[in-house]
Formats: sequence, structure tokens, C-alpha cells
Amino acid sequence: MNKEGQEREYAENFYRINRIGDKFLASTDSGDWTILTKTQLAELRSGNLSDNTYKIAKETGLIITEENLPNILANTRKRLQPLYRSTGLHIIVTTLRCNHKCLYCHSHPKTTQDEDYDLKHETAERIIDFIFQCPSNNLTIEFQGGESLLNVASFKDVVNMCKEKNKEKKRNLTFVLVTNLSLMNEETAQWLKDEKIVICTSVDGPEILHNKNRPTESSINSHQKTIEWMKKLKIDYGIDVGALMVTTKSSLPHWKEIIDEYRNIGLNTIQLKPLNKLGFAENKWKEVGYEFEEFEEFWKKSMDYILELNKKNIIFKERYVEIILKKLFMDSDPGFTDFASPCGLITGQLTYDYNGDIFSCDEGRNFDLFKLGNVNNTKYIDVIRSKESQQLVNASTIENYICDMCAYKPFCGTCVVNNYAREGNIIPNIPSNFHHKLFKMMFDWVFNVLINRPEDAKLLSRWCN
Repeated sequence: MNKEGQEREYAENFYRINRIGDKFLASTDSGDWTILTKTQLAELRSGNLSDNTYKIAKETGLIITEENLPNILANTRKRLQPLYRSTGLHIIVTTLRCNHKCLYCHSHPKTTQDEDYDLKHETAERIIDFIFQCPSNNLTIEFQGGESLLNVASFKDVVNMCKEKNKEKKRNLTFVLVTNLSLMNEETAQWLKDEKIVICTSVDGPEILHNKNRPTESSINSHQKTIEWMKKLKIDYGIDVGALMVTTKSSLPHWKEIIDEYRNIGLNTIQLKPLNKLGFAENKWKEVGYEFEEFEEFWKKSMDYILELNKKNIIFKERYVEIILKKLFMDSDPGFTDFASPCGLITGQLTYDYNGDIFSCDEGRNFDLFKLGNVNNTKYIDVIRSKESQQLVNASTIENYICDMCAYKPFCGTCVVNNYAREGNIIPNIPSNFHHKLFKMMFDWVFNVLINRPEDAKLLSRWCN
């Protein structure tokens, strides 16, 4: 019954509340959300709704009526759709050899001369047979290392075998090459263009910072080679190269210079990625690592500068924020594994080492706990149904944790590999967990802008277009 005494038939939906300043974020399991005042929240909890609060609650699924039930069910199905997916991303390690010695590398690279760590043709054949056992219509095959350009013949071989096999299987194939670009040449560049291979590289910032984070085995200027080939591939071959960065302790004072470097090389998006405590980074943590609060300061200063650029009509985005906005405002989920529950390991991606070992994800290569078999003696269905896989997927589902009380839950996720690396357990200690604090900080920032900074909110709205 409303305040005017009218009877209304509805059921109260289950919702979660986060306080943001003097407002309240309310969200439901369908992914619907709204911002309430203290008065509106009190009305909702008491069941004595004004006409305006009733209208808001009905439109955003906080209450269930005969009219809005179909929409709530449709949104719930859409949000849970990833639960029914089969693995779409398949990462193949073509070699562990690398001519770089990046301070934070998690792939345990070998020297450029050690060809024992190259992917062999027979193993590649078995990996491809395994990948095509996956029922997904859309398969992305990503080449990682080491440095894949040290074994060009291998990833060319994989592409050719996949295309041949796909004449029968008829899947939608996408190929991605992850490379530092330092060993690129004209012949390989032309082949990549002809085969429509997506290319991604690493740019950690301006030259001094990039070269400090990413030293080479010889005297190669890593930054110079990377930027030269990014520009050449775009101008001469029409290939736009994507870039990722990793934030080390050396990066923290240089948030402005890092963003300016991305703009200077023609990129309009940056993912301000924190350092994972994996591989070399674990051993060099005192040199490269930092506390969460240090990264938070770096990230917020970066976001302030990015908004300054947008106020000057320079569209430049931060990828985490862009993904959060898309999850909040767009009809389809962007499919970012870090903001998913369960996360993308196994059901979203699998990684195949040079020797055919199968891992839950790329970062999972660091620990035997995340090894799920070998393509020489394991089938895809056995990996998916294994007790080990089910335990890992279950551990990445935040319904298991105190996250279930948080209004950000429908949009968030966790990473079991990073949990294990930092805490020695795939089950996170949520209050102190780095990624929990990271994602909460980002969602807090986004909602604070949406609620309390209307001019900045208008700028962010352009990021979803």
C-alpha cells in the first residue's frame, strides 16, 4: 500500500546496499541498480512507498511486479550467460625463450639460445586437436612466450594447421600475437597483415621508465624498437597495435608521463594495471612492489589527469573504468574476466605450455596447482569435468565470500591465481585482499563520479559510445 492508501501488488526483490556519501547504491542479482536517498531507502524497507519511490523500485527491479518480471528474468539470464559458455580463449606458448628480462615477468623465460623450450610441430598438432574439441563457435588463439618472434615458424605452423582443420569445423577464428616487437621484420609483418593477425605489445611509459622495467638480454633499446614498429605497422601495413602497461614501484611518480606517452604514440586507452606478485616480481618485490595505498594514489592521480584531458575534448580512456561503465550501462557484458564471477579461468580461457601442459590461465603457469593435464593424454571434456577444475572455478565465484553482501557483487570478480600468489590460498581473505581493495576502490570512484560530479559523469558517458 502506498502513502495515499492505494493497494499495490508487488514482492520485494533481494537487493544489496552500499552507502556512497549521503546516497545509497542498491543492486539486485539481475544486475539492475539505482541510487536512492535516505528517505527512499527507508520507504523501500518499510514497504510504505511514495509514488516516485515505487516507480524507481519497479523500473530497477528492487520490487517485482507482474509487469517487470519478464525484464528481471531476461537481465538475470543475460548476467548468468557466461556460466554456460565454453572456453573461447586459448593461449599457446610458442617458446619460453626471450630476449628481454622484464623485472616483473611471470613466464620464467629462458635464454635466446635454449631451443629446448620451443613448441614442436607434434605438440602443436595435439594442442590444436584439443582446442577444436571445445564446442565454442568463436575461438581466439593467442600466441605468448617468452618472445614469440624467436619462434616465428611455430606460430605460422599453428595458424596454417588451424585454418586447415577449420575447413571441416567451421569456427570463427581469431589469432592474436603478443610480442615485444624488437625482432619484427618486413617479411613477418607482411604475413601478419595477410593473415589478419591481431598484435598486442607492452609499453610501460616513456623511454627511461620502459627500459628500466623491461631490460633486454643484449644492448637493444626496448622502447625505441617497440615504438618504431608500432608506428611502422600502422603506417606501412595498416595494423593498429594494442599496448598494455604494468605499474612497478618506478612507475608510481610518473602517472602523467605514462599517459602522455600513450597519447604520443597514438593510443586513446590505457589500462593502469597493478603488478602481480608472480615470477620475477615475487623475487624482486622489494625493488618493484608496493602497498595497495601507493597504487591507489597513482591510479587516482592518473584518473584526475585523464578527466582533465577529456575536459579539453581529448577522448582518452582508462580501460578498467570503461569496462565498469559498460557493465553498468550497456545491454551486453564486455566479458572482462577480472570483473566476472566465476572468473575466466578454464571456462573462459586455457593456456598450453610449449610442452603441451594445460593450465587454467596464463598466470596459472606459475603454479602446479593450476596444471590440469597435458594434451598428449587429456581430452577437453575431461579437463572441464575434472574435480580440480571444478574446485578452481568454484573458488573464483564470489558468491562464496562476504562479497555476497556488497552492492558491487553483480559487476565484480576475483582472481584465484593472484589470491594464491599473495596469500598462499585460492580462497581470499577478503578484507585484506589486494584485488578486493583494488576493485572496490575503482567502483567507489566510478559511483562517486556518477552521483556527486555531474560534469565529470557527462565526460565518462562518452566512453560507452
